[in-house]
Amino acid sequence: MKGLILKDFMNLKQQWKVWAIFLIFYGFMSVSTKSNSMGAMIIVMCAILPTTFMSYDEKANWDKYALSMPLSRDDMVLSKYIISIFFFAAAFLLNIVLNLLMGSTEIEKMLFESTILSTVGILYISIILPILFKYGVEKSRLIVLMVFFAPWIIVVLFLKLNIDVPYKQIFNKPSLILPLISIVIFIISILISLNIYKKKEL
Repeated sequence: MKGLILKDFMNLKQQWKVWAIFLIFYGFMSVSTKSNSMGAMIIVMCAILPTTFMSYDEKANWDKYALSMPLSRDDMVLSKYIISIFFFAAAFLLNIVLNLLMGSTEIEKMLFESTILSTVGILYISIILPILFKYGVEKSRLIVLMVFFAPWIIVVLFLKLNIDVPYKQIFNKPSLILPLISIVIFIISILISLNIYKKKEL
């Protein structure tokens, strides 16, 4: 399991410099303008990472090779979920640091915003990972794009039709309904992916 996670980190080696430059530049702009859009951008970057990992694996026919070693199919699936959670946890902490650099002293607000951003990213991952395991990266590109843009399209339609979007109920600080829902969906997603991958012919 550890080896699989390290392998994914190594696959990103060529992109680390690009990521670092992006984070430094965008972080500087966010702090200068007092805008927290950086947090959303980090979540978007983390959300597309599993697709990047699995794309590398698919091009190298990694799965066939890996399963010839003492690795189980469960390990192959769980490693992708674990590394995704790692990056979202890092994004959570980075967003808090960014808020502190911008001079924000409202700890409750910082935690709430960071939690919501990470939660949305986890919901996205929970939806696309079973799809990627089922169809592969190349065949899933259109579906992944549809999943990514669907929430934005729905919100725009709601606004155009003057339908009230229940933001207060979903993003209510005391209740934090969305994080609880995301945990349940994440667990269900893992079970679905495990079942799909066990039956998949490689």
